[in-house]
Amino acid sequence: MKTLNIKIVQSYLNKIVQSYLNEKNINNLKKFINTRNLIIGTVAFTIAIILSYLLRPVFFDYESNKEILKEKINNYLKVQSNITGDVSYYFFPKPRIVVENLEINFDDSSKKPIILKKSNFSISLFKLKSLNEIEIKKIYIANQRIQIFPSQYKNYLEYFQKYNVENFVLKNCEIFFIDGQNNDISINNFNLKNYFRKNKETISIRGVFAKNKFKIRFLNEKNKEKYLDFSIPSLSTYLKIIFNEESSLEKTSGKLNLKILNNIFLLNFDGDNIYKISESFFRSKFLNSKLDGTINFKDNFYFDLNSRINQVNLRKLFLYYDSSVRDKSSGQFNISKKINGKIDVNLKKNESYIGVVEKTNFILLFENGNIKIKSGSANINKNSKLKFNISLLGKGKDQKIIFFINFLSDKGKEFLKKFNLNTEEQDISLNAVGKIDVIKKKIKFDNLIVNQRKLKSKTLSIVENSFNQQVINDNVLGFLDFFKIKKFVRDVYAGLE
Repeated sequence: MKTLNIKIVQSYLNKIVQSYLNEKNINNLKKFINTRNLIIGTVAFTIAIILSYLLRPVFFDYESNKEILKEKINNYLKVQSNITGDVSYYFFPKPRIVVENLEINFDDSSKKPIILKKSNFSISLFKLKSLNEIEIKKIYIANQRIQIFPSQYKNYLEYFQKYNVENFVLKNCEIFFIDGQNNDISINNFNLKNYFRKNKETISIRGVFAKNKFKIRFLNEKNKEKYLDFSIPSLSTYLKIIFNEESSLEKTSGKLNLKILNNIFLLNFDGDNIYKISESFFRSKFLNSKLDGTINFKDNFYFDLNSRINQVNLRKLFLYYDSSVRDKSSGQFNISKKINGKIDVNLKKNESYIGVVEKTNFILLFENGNIKIKSGSANINKNSKLKFNISLLGKGKDQKIIFFINFLSDKGKEFLKKFNLNTEEQDISLNAVGKIDVIKKKIKFDNLIVNQRKLKSKTLSIVENSFNQQVINDNVLGFLDFFKIKKFVRDVYAGLE
């Protein structure tokens, strides 16, 4: 009986102790598991899970599996590539793989690859379990100096025209190439972004070339017209091209609208490497002309155009030309050797300081830095005929203007009145052959015949000195200034009488 009572007491005490301990633990647990600690714990656990997931690619063996990564880059960029540098993984601010010294080939050979020193490939957040699973979403290249090759330009254009590579981004890069004279030509602060929205591709480019900012925007919408906008605001230059929907790099057609300063070109074009120009025009303050013909890009740039001029101010035209292409410091004219072509110029009627000029025709040739006006002819006041050839030849100190002028009139009395000269002769003639030294601003007549009388050397010297002092002393194109010519002709004609 005693033993039974002891067991009952022990059991009762055990229950009291266990009850006390349970109450204490539960109270402590209740104190620990409050709302604040629960949130912190949940967040910490979630962050640990996320970090362990995001950090998984850190442990991938990129060196041994470069071929897998290269294949993924090839499939994304749709080019052939080669990785010659290290590969790294970063998860902040977003998961990305960084490839050093990535070579990209835009043709079948690997002779002239574009080398990217450091390329960032953003990858899908939800496919990080293995290198085989990784999915590239974006390429981002920043602060790189990238060499491109002129011989590959067509391949570059074909690439962007043919393939839809979304999220191709270059930021604050320097793009450069080496020209035929071994000069380093650079485009600075180059930014490119390629993106897609509802079957509409947009390529946006910004940069600085020759200290001038430019912008390019290309819009390509499926089965619709394509648009290219180009602008250099500091030079007041704006270009807009509308390509017909069937246009491709092999054959393009459309409309080009170019504004340079106050000059406007509108060209309707159609072709592949040789473009037919039709129903086009050029307008400026001093010239209004219709254009048609061909422009050839197949081998070397060459144009063959017909220009039907409706209105022209010759003096303003040549003074503008003088200010545009003449080097003020050296005095010579600088014409690019890459501009080659022919323009057949026709002007029906125009008012000038010497009267109404009709049926003006000449061929304007651009040949390797030289300019030639050939087979020129014009009728002046219906009674006077002018024929001329003028050529600007050479470079540097040897640059010169060679000229031939033939003038005939059977109304000489009326014509010379415009120069304030009085004469009883009706038939007058002038035949002049010679050259002008552009740098020295000196004229030299090889032959000068006035009214069928050849001037002798002493008289020629007087004429040359007068022309140098009164006409071209300030500007070699002074012969376009009517007031200078008027004074020169009056003085010389009076002296010859």
